[in-house]
Amino acid sequence: MTLALHKQRATLVELLSLIDEETLAELREMSIGQFLDSLQNQRPVKSARHLRPLPSATEMATLLSDRELQVVRLIAEGLANKEISRRLGLSDKTVKNHISHILAKLQLTARTQVAVHALRTGIV
Repeated sequence: MTLALHKQRATLVELLSLIDEETLAELREMSIGQFLDSLQNQRPVKSARHLRPLPSATEMATLLSDRELQVVRLIAEGLANKEISRRLGLSDKTVKNHISHILAKLQLTARTQVAVHALRTGIV
């Protein structure tokens, strides 16, 4: 995958991470036409996340433990929790705990935001 395609995919993933689960469920049931029509009636979403700076790669390396950085890299590769737990030899609960700690330390709300930020900062 080219760098440009990675960036486009990361942007799409970031946008999707800003949509709540209920809205995502509704979108899955819509046709493309219905979805585009619904966008015309919506105001742009503003996220409080944009009001604070996200940590740089160096800051991430300082904030996160080595194991948390491993988890971040695997999230950015698109692995699910079960796949991460198998790859690292950890329980599913331990992986969930690591992800919770990562989200709290980086002040993010979704694992997709972690993946996008990791790609943008060059952690992966």
